[in-house]
Amino acid sequence: MNSRLTHLLAASAAILLAAPAAIAQDAQPKPSPTAALADANSKSVVSIKMSLKYEGSFGEHEQERELTGVIIDPSGLVLCSNSQSGGVPPSMQDRMSGVTVTPRDIKVIIDNNDEGLDAKLIARDSELDLAWVKISDLKGAALSSIDLASAVTPALGDELVSVGRLSKYFDHAPILTFCRVAALVKKPRALVIPSDMNDLGVPVFTAAGELVGVTIVQLPEVDEDNDEDLRSQLRGLGASMVILPAADVAAATKHALETAATESPDKPATDKPTDKPADK
Repeated sequence: MNSRLTHLLAASAAILLAAPAAIAQDAQPKPSPTAALADANSKSVVSIKMSLKYEGSFGEHEQERELTGVIIDPSGLVLCSNSQSGGVPPSMQDRMSGVTVTPRDIKVIIDNNDEGLDAKLIARDSELDLAWVKISDLKGAALSSIDLASAVTPALGDELVSVGRLSKYFDHAPILTFCRVAALVKKPRALVIPSDMNDLGVPVFTAAGELVGVTIVQLPEVDEDNDEDLRSQLRGLGASMVILPAADVAAATKHALETAATESPDKPATDKPTDKPADK
């Protein structure tokens, strides 16, 4: 009887001794799916610095600009917003027909390397608010890129996460924006409408880390004689930020590269007269 009691006490003591170790092991923090998403994709999201030269009846002036882009090919092809890189949305081109905007001194900043890599704007799509920048010399850098072919179509109400970059003041740190699919539309084209978004040219993923598309701006046509319509558009620019599905981004990229390959480097990067390529 005493022997049996001794065995029971010994077994109980072993369990009690093992329990804290097991609890401590279970308590170890595990990387969240969101953290894994950021780790997997933030290196493909870059900052782009450029100087925009404006020319028109007012004369000319230059403005420094910093925007976000995403590497879509490890050869150095970077996608960004056309409207943020000196392009003009179609609904505003008549009003700016006498103005040209030329991007100059383009630098692509990988992580927080402020020196950046020289690049050139090679193509634009004003309708889709996309522009393509090509890094001139990688200088041995191995680039990470997103895969436009591995995208999914989200459902209404799904959680979405965009990956962007903060400004130089915040060391170009990655920043995540969370929202949900507020609407799925087919006109003027297939688009995902987010419940909230605050940056253009950034990739958007599902909560599981699957690529959905890239943020762009879409502005409806306005009566060119109605200045109030234009002012309303500009005030509501944030509400016009939408997500272009990755499949459409891929198709536009293919067309843009084919066009860029057949055109002279001295020709504009688009057929729109207000969109000029970067200076050599």
